Amino acid sequence: NGYSYKQILKFQVPLARVAGNVFRDNSANCAYDSGELGLPNWKVKIRGLVSGIDYEAITNANGQYSAVVWAKDTDVEGALAASFNY
Repeated sequence: NGYSYKQILKFQVPLARVAGNVFRDNSANCAYDSGELGLPNWKVKIRGLVSGIDYEAITNANGQYSAVVWAKDTDVEGALAASFNY
């Protein structure tokens, strides 16, 4: 039929994993305390400070997330994609 498709995949190896929890901080102490509920379906944006690559993860039903990042990114910063009035 004359159609072709070429896909080039580039992998940065080795890889590492960044993981954490998003939760409602009822005590407002910026730390998880027993009984604080995880927040499901929140988008977590992660930036590799070495590579400048942006990664994303979505929290699961318990508020946990993980993302595979390039291991060269020994420093990362994370942010929540949340409305300002949450």
